[in-house]
Amino acid sequence: MKNHFLRLFHHADWANRRVLRALQSIGDPPEKARHAFAHVLAAEQAWMERLRGEDSSKLEFWPDLSLENCAVLLEKNAVDYQSYLEALSEERLNATMTYRNSKGLEFTNSVGDTLTHVWLHGSYHRGQIAQTIREQPAWRPLPAQVKEHFKQPLPLEPQGDERAYQDFLMNVLPYPHGNIHPRYWGFVNGTGSALGMLSEMLAATVNPNVGGGDHSAVYLKKMLAADRAAGHLPFCVVGNAGTVNTGAIDPLDTLADVCQREKLWFHVDGAFGALAYLAPHERGLMAGPPWFANYGVQLSRAENLARL
Repeated sequence: MKNHFLRLFHHADWANRRVLRALQSIGDPPEKARHAFAHVLAAEQAWMERLRGEDSSKLEFWPDLSLENCAVLLEKNAVDYQSYLEALSEERLNATMTYRNSKGLEFTNSVGDTLTHVWLHGSYHRGQIAQTIREQPAWRPLPAQVKEHFKQPLPLEPQGDERAYQDFLMNVLPYPHGNIHPRYWGFVNGTGSALGMLSEMLAATVNPNVGGGDHSAVYLKKMLAADRAAGHLPFCVVGNAGTVNTGAIDPLDTLADVCQREKLWFHVDGAFGALAYLAPHERGLMAGPPWFANYGVQLSRAENLARL
């Protein structure tokens, strides 16, 4: 049973963090949603005091907390419940506990029933919060003050990691496409994933420079030779003609030369940057489709919507 309650806690902690990110992404979240979320966290804190046998009667169950203060309380609750549950014995789960509520009335419940109430209570109010998000606009424009913020000159002195992170929370995270909203159907924009975050972090850690050096990012020819020596049959190399996220363009001429010598199919992924080939003054960036065996350009929903 202990593992069961640990799983319930981990789910509640995950759900609380999702709610916090959703409210942060709105920028100016509905007061009703923020107030309900503060209540969920305050109630978790009060029940932890009771589980420890401490007096919770002076705690406020409906505090007016900012999202920043909610984030602090969320972290505190997570540490407290994790520590409490890890030290909890199976016998203690069935034991009874006596406490007084906010009105001073005395009650007695089992520890297991109390923990179940904590998680069900949070689920109920998170459902209310989801409903308030549904009632908000599916998308909102970037506020004028945020636009002005990005027009400011870059600081001359270091600002520190914490300041950079707070700037992200205040001026970047609250204004996404809007695809957390159940009625946002304008564009199918995939959300970030834990694995994607990890891969970006690892890439930034290695920070490869393919201009030279003795590391794996420059070993295309050696990899081809090793594959063939192992009995494999390399048949295709894929180059980017303008990545979606940064517009980066691979050295297409160089890759084309390798593929021509190695007798490989050269596919160039041209979504979306390859559209620049249509502009004569930008055509040199793309080297020229005649070099490539296959040149793919995807006119995605973004371009199609722009032409309607």
